[in-house]
Amino acid sequence: MTRLARWFLDIELDTETLRWWSGRGPITFDGYTYTGLGTRWKTPDSLKRSASLKSEKLELEFDSGRQTDNSDPIGALLDKKWHLRPVRLRRVAWDAGDLPDDGDLLEDERGRIQNLPDVLQSGKPATLTMEIESGVLKYLERRNEKRTPAGQKAVFPDDLGFDLITQLQGATLIWNDKHKKVGRAQIELQDEYKPEPRKFALGRFVNSGSFVAAFTNGLHRGHLQRIYAIADHRINKLDRLWINGNLVRSSPLIPGVRTLVRLDGDKGENRCWVTFYDGRVDQEADVYLVSEEPSWTVNHRLRGVAYVIVEHWWDSDLPESFDYRFGGEGALLYDRRKDSTAGGFGAHRWDDPDTWEYNANAMVATDHYRSGIRIMAGSSAMWFGVGEASDAVPYSELEFLADHCDDDIPLKAGSTQKRYEVNGVLSADESHDKNLQKLADQMAARAIDQGGRLAIRPPIARTPVITLTDDDLVRGSESKIDPGALIDDMVNTIEGQFVNPEADYKKDDFPKVQVAGYVEDDGGEITDSRDLELENSGERAQRIVKLEIEASRGILQLTETYRSPARVIVPGEWYNRASAMRGFPGGKLFVADKVNRYVDGSVEVTGTEVYPDGLVWNAETAKPITSAPAFPDVSRVPLPPPVIVVTPISLEGGGASTTAVRFTHAAYTTFLGDQIEVELAYSDGGDPAGPIGDSTLTFIPGKREEVQAFIGIPPSTEWVVRFRARLGEREGDWSGWQVFTSLDSFSIGLIAGRTPEEVVADIDRNALDVATDLLSQAAWRTSQEALMYIGGDTVGTFATELSEIVDDNVLSLSVLGSRNGSNTAWILNGATVINGSGGASAKSLLAMRTEHDNNISDITELFETVDGQLARWAINLNVNGHIVGVEAVNSGVPATSSFIIVAPNFALVDPGNGITAPFIPFAVSGGTVRMYSVEVDTIKANSIETDNLKDNSVSNTVIVYQAPGVTLSSSATSEAVSPPDGTGFSDIFDHDYTHQGGNLKMNLAFMNFLDGGSYCAVFTQLLIDGVVKESRYHIRQPLFGSVQEWTFGLTGIAAGVRNIRFRCRANRASSGTGGTGGDNVSISWAKAIIGEKKK
Repeated sequence: MTRLARWFLDIELDTETLRWWSGRGPITFDGYTYTGLGTRWKTPDSLKRSASLKSEKLELEFDSGRQTDNSDPIGALLDKKWHLRPVRLRRVAWDAGDLPDDGDLLEDERGRIQNLPDVLQSGKPATLTMEIESGVLKYLERRNEKRTPAGQKAVFPDDLGFDLITQLQGATLIWNDKHKKVGRAQIELQDEYKPEPRKFALGRFVNSGSFVAAFTNGLHRGHLQRIYAIADHRINKLDRLWINGNLVRSSPLIPGVRTLVRLDGDKGENRCWVTFYDGRVDQEADVYLVSEEPSWTVNHRLRGVAYVIVEHWWDSDLPESFDYRFGGEGALLYDRRKDSTAGGFGAHRWDDPDTWEYNANAMVATDHYRSGIRIMAGSSAMWFGVGEASDAVPYSELEFLADHCDDDIPLKAGSTQKRYEVNGVLSADESHDKNLQKLADQMAARAIDQGGRLAIRPPIARTPVITLTDDDLVRGSESKIDPGALIDDMVNTIEGQFVNPEADYKKDDFPKVQVAGYVEDDGGEITDSRDLELENSGERAQRIVKLEIEASRGILQLTETYRSPARVIVPGEWYNRASAMRGFPGGKLFVADKVNRYVDGSVEVTGTEVYPDGLVWNAETAKPITSAPAFPDVSRVPLPPPVIVVTPISLEGGGASTTAVRFTHAAYTTFLGDQIEVELAYSDGGDPAGPIGDSTLTFIPGKREEVQAFIGIPPSTEWVVRFRARLGEREGDWSGWQVFTSLDSFSIGLIAGRTPEEVVADIDRNALDVATDLLSQAAWRTSQEALMYIGGDTVGTFATELSEIVDDNVLSLSVLGSRNGSNTAWILNGATVINGSGGASAKSLLAMRTEHDNNISDITELFETVDGQLARWAINLNVNGHIVGVEAVNSGVPATSSFIIVAPNFALVDPGNGITAPFIPFAVSGGTVRMYSVEVDTIKANSIETDNLKDNSVSNTVIVYQAPGVTLSSSATSEAVSPPDGTGFSDIFDHDYTHQGGNLKMNLAFMNFLDGGSYCAVFTQLLIDGVVKESRYHIRQPLFGSVQEWTFGLTGIAAGVRNIRFRCRANRASSGTGGTGGDNVSISWAKAIIGEKKK
């Protein structure tokens, strides 16, 4: 019987599949018709296969001499888009007289067209070479999908979820801008926008997410919201949240529900909330955030992205910065075992994510990644996965390996766990082969090439596909054994890391796994390491690496060429080799690493010896996970309030003196912290005393016994002060308030050789007190608050002369005054400049006063700049306690900059337009702004109260169009019956209108026709809630249609929903010739314009 062997080639183009075979004429195979190329196809001599994913390329040669013929199949290919299009190459052998479908499949390779070079040379046939790269080379690629605005809109065009990332790069948010007592924080966002790759979370996972947006808003900008993307697909649940290293949530969050969480140190006050969205493709924008933050709109949906909103409310007792970690159950996966259309049983469908379920099975995850993860039903878009045909791996193979992963394996402690799982995160910027190898590592497996498709080979004792003897060798071929071919890969010890749930899902070392017998055989340790990123069980990690040690012990390789029965061997399959010639007649087991097939049927195989006995795991050999020694967690130790002795003191030098406070910290050597926060305020005089008004915060070193602070506070004043410890971002509890009185020791020193008392000896004593108070409290106090300490040392002291420089700080002061009887006048001019490592400030103060007949008038003007970030100008005019003034503040931030006028009246003068006397456009009285003559284009107000509003000056208009299509009937005989009764009327307009009460004006227009006769009277009635309010009629002439318009004005209509109806009837004529009956009059449409007169 003659046996035929031919090649079949499938080329999948965008709109069609070309099918060629190496015989002549058309032939049917596998349900399709193939075009015969005959001798125009130079078929390959051999095919090489390797277990590596980096397989060699294959080249096919064709005669392209007829390519200019449009009907030529090769010419048709060149006119198509062929680059990287899939191909399938098969070789089939069958008996003559039979069909190819009755034969045997000898070869089956998959790949993609890389190139199609066409060579033309005189005297030689034109040759087209199809360069085919192995199908597994696509695993070396990556999708590289990122969390970018463009990437999100490519799938969801209206989704703005990632749009704010670029706008917020380098931004600094001010969190809390109320006042100094509670402080403020600067939230620095990412310095540079670096798009984050999309993440695929599998099984139990934990990650820190990536920044999406941040806002501060609410009262005094006291609310801080941060948004983080955690996975780019729907996840099953989020049930773990760590904030600043503390586990604050350990139960599932409900998607879309704003949930309160407790923070370490919040003292039972509500200060933090978290909202979780699980990544559904139809999820809406967060309603609460949309209402709180104008820049987050209903289009910021982050569809298909699991994300978290964390909101903090400002509290000076809590940290100002936070870090987060999020954990839960990851992706819902497609399991072919649950798809009744793919060989399994159930409702799962690869192209419908709504049918998928949560699963951590390692083989199921690998199979789904290989076929690609659809974002949503009805779309081919993918952010993860290779995109192979879902059935490229035979169902039987998938089912066997997935069930193998689901096996329950005994644990040393007595319970069980699944054999192989995946628990962690894959990244879209990694190549497919790297991600697939991570998945394979979870099964101690190899990812290998089997004819252009991926095959996963875990260490399972497999049934040999064939037993080969010496008689199966090709006569005269070489038989080569290399006993140490893979000795460089051999190990006897493996150590490494896994993700430890007992350590808050952080990386931890699993116990070193070692086979003592191998160590002895090898003459010492041969160690390798493994980082199992997707493993969260220390015992399973030991089991995986133990299998890897056993697999590495197979170092002997055998290379031989066999006759055609060996063609069943493909890379990764086991075969038995029984050889009396080699000394193992009982056989040895080998796994095929490389296979080279020849057209003559022979097969060259390189196999590695395997040892099935080493694939057995004994749970008793597992070692417990040893935790690190339990050192005290300093970050968790309570920070007790420091005990500080407060002593008011006086600092003197150069003839000048000023007030200060000494803080003595006796226990500084054992202090648990790095700083002490100090809060100073005026005393309220109570018992016990407490603070009144704004307070001042500063920090002093925690490891110093004695510190001087608050230099230049007003003298002879009762104060309260308290303390608390700080350690990094942590803060302890406040101490109680301590009361002290500053010393009466403030003196400015000499001014041009004279004391201030001498300069103002003739000035009223009250004026001197005011001058001293202004200088000490305003000029110097503000300066020292900004620069109290640099490394714990005081900065500067008071000047002792008219102009003095001390430690890069400058003071200039002048006082001028006179007195004549009971009249007093004086001027004080002071300026300060501070320039040090802690910042820079400049202030100029001008104060003047006059007194006469018990009347006092003051003018004070202040100029101030601080650290290049704040500019302030203020002028205050005070006459006997009545104040008029202006203050302008520019903080560089619109929300905290202001221009304030303190005055009951505001007047303008405009000489250029004839206004030479002050004109008052508005005035303020009792909290009400009164304006006298205003022209405004548009007013938007919730309500208007007035006694003088021009009639019909405010209105609301509604236009309603209806198409009744009625024919009018008639009964009366006179066209002038006025008004007719309700008999014979037809409604032409009916509408319910919500009326605010008062007057209504309605314009009615309708189209009516008289088809014959001479004329007809058409009556119209207006009804409100069924009551006739007005009646009109007109004479309708024949032949042409016309629009009739009426205007109705009504008063005293009650507020509420009012039913408005118009109805008509026709009266035939009682005089004249040619009068017509009403049944010839029709109305096709009616329109009413309802104008509501509010006044």
